[in-house]
Amino acid sequence: MNLVQTFANNGGPITYFQNFEDAQLAFLDLGDDPSFTTPAGSTWEDGSPRGPEDPDTDGLPGLCANYAPPTEKVCGGSGIVSRISEVCYPDVGDTDLKTALTEKTSMYKYCNEDDAAWRCVKSCRTVPGELVNWIDETAMRSNEMLRFSPDLADTYTIPDRTGNNPEGTVIANDVDPDNPEMAPTRVTAIFYYRELKVTEAWVTIMYMLFNMCVFGVSTGAFLNEILDLVVAPMERICTALTSLSKSMKSLQSEMGEDADEFEMLGSSMLKLTDLLKTSLGEAGSAIIKNNLDGDDEGLNAMVPGTKMMGYFGFCDVRSFDVCLQVLEEDIMVFTNTISGIIHKKVSEHLGAPNKNIGDSWLSVWTDREEATYAVEDGVTFADHALLAYVETFQDIGTNSVLSDLGKRPGFLATYPDGYKPSMGAGLHHGWAIEGAVGSQAKVDATYLSPHVNMSARLEAATKQFDCSILVSEEFYNRMSPKYQRHMRKVDRVMVVGASWPMILYAYDEGEDEGNDALAKKNRFSQEFDNAVDKYIAGEWKDAKKLLFSCLGARNNDIAATKLIDFMASAGRGDNPPDQWEGFRQLTSK
Repeated sequence: MNLVQTFANNGGPITYFQNFEDAQLAFLDLGDDPSFTTPAGSTWEDGSPRGPEDPDTDGLPGLCANYAPPTEKVCGGSGIVSRISEVCYPDVGDTDLKTALTEKTSMYKYCNEDDAAWRCVKSCRTVPGELVNWIDETAMRSNEMLRFSPDLADTYTIPDRTGNNPEGTVIANDVDPDNPEMAPTRVTAIFYYRELKVTEAWVTIMYMLFNMCVFGVSTGAFLNEILDLVVAPMERICTALTSLSKSMKSLQSEMGEDADEFEMLGSSMLKLTDLLKTSLGEAGSAIIKNNLDGDDEGLNAMVPGTKMMGYFGFCDVRSFDVCLQVLEEDIMVFTNTISGIIHKKVSEHLGAPNKNIGDSWLSVWTDREEATYAVEDGVTFADHALLAYVETFQDIGTNSVLSDLGKRPGFLATYPDGYKPSMGAGLHHGWAIEGAVGSQAKVDATYLSPHVNMSARLEAATKQFDCSILVSEEFYNRMSPKYQRHMRKVDRVMVVGASWPMILYAYDEGEDEGNDALAKKNRFSQEFDNAVDKYIAGEWKDAKKLLFSCLGARNNDIAATKLIDFMASAGRGDNPPDQWEGFRQLTSK
């Protein structure tokens, strides 16, 4: 029972062996307990104490080594065979021999009495033979043997049984000596686990074969997808790059002979991208997006239009035909200088330049941008559209390039002091269809609607009312009071192409008097507003008085003169005509 406990306790070899189902126990060695001493109270036959306190033993404790039997087996007379070993203990015979065998220093015969038979297995020769023999040491490899012994030794030497290896086999101790749970058990076991190594190798081979099968099946299953998603797109890219490379020669002179193909290719793509964005503008974003997202191999510029809401601004240069005759080739410098100023100011004020028609420019402020616009200092999106043209006309008037061109001799006959560009702009709010106009040969991205045309008609009407900027009632109502102060009513008309009458507002360039009691920037604008209100209401007598008062402040105001002349020709004295509806027809386009 004690021997079984020795095998099992502290994670002994029985427990360890259970974890090696396919391993073989090839060697097993049992050792003495180094902590064993003679039990207290042990005595010799004569009753004298036996152990460290015994002066006859020179104070030596009863260690396992002291329980070793004599080196020679002696039997004499009718000796009695011990229950522990084959050593004889004669009860008769030579007196000297009996004395030697009963010497106090020989404690072999006390193995059972002192419970040393299982604590001192080697010394007491409890197990006289070998517990486990080698299966075949010549067929074993050292890396296929594992030693188990929870002691502090790094290696263990197994004696040779075949005579082929006198020095024995050295096996590494694979047990962690720092593990406090693995106290010494006096047991050394050698396990032979070739079968485990073979099984491990087969598992590795099967794992590799499984991976190869999975990879092969996956490659075959997704081959078509790889071709469609990787190979085919790369072929199309290579075809496109081959076509593009044909234009590299034209770039080489610009970039230098040392530029490589990739550098020229990158420069070409960037230039083409910038040119496309500049050419199509905001209205061409849908064309670019649809062509990039579409599956067509060719370019499809004729994409469906999109309905949008926005502000439309149209401006032009007056007397452009005179400029064209005088400037000739330099007309491009003249036009592009004005274009640069307009585009810069429109962009600064959140708009998008769209169409350039020589002496005319169309700009748009879309509802998409307005939806994300956060009002700052009370300035609305409509205010930004107005300010874009106010600042544009101011910069055109002070531009040095335009001033120098206006001093050409050809202008002196008509403009003795030199030509200064005169501009007009019309602003309106409404809907439009945003999209491509043209064909596969040539396409323009623009906006089409009656409201776009309305902005052009308002610009044309600036000449009739002698003002630089004219806005519709719809546009005016979306302005902030801060900038409505700068606008004055000039008439209520039915514009050609419109289905309802509207009040027209002109930007007043007069001085701001800073009078908080006035709704407008100065008294002139305030009186003009009141005069137009009387005019619309049919109170023409009072309207005329206010208009004449305005002419007293500005005797050359054409808007006031136009209203007075209309009331004189269409009215009945100081009264409006019968069935007056509060507006007149604006015949000019």
